[in-house]
Amino acid sequence: MQDKNTRSSFLGIFKSIFTALIGLQSSRMHERNVTQGQPTLYIFTSIVVLAFIILALVGLVQLILRLTGA
Repeated sequence: MQDKNTRSSFLGIFKSIFTALIGLQSSRMHERNVTQGQPTLYIFTSIVVLAFIILALVGLVQLILRLTGA
């Protein structure tokens, strides 16, 4: 089993996914994710983050449409 220092926390996974989405992930962090990360956690968290972004954009568009009276 991995020790506490090498195990990916939820916050670490979220940070890694967010920086990768905006294109700012360092090669060191990418290498750490590939060698020490659990793929299922990254996949699940990525799906949740992307779903949140999509829902936020849909909500923002709906708000703008209601405010403009369209």
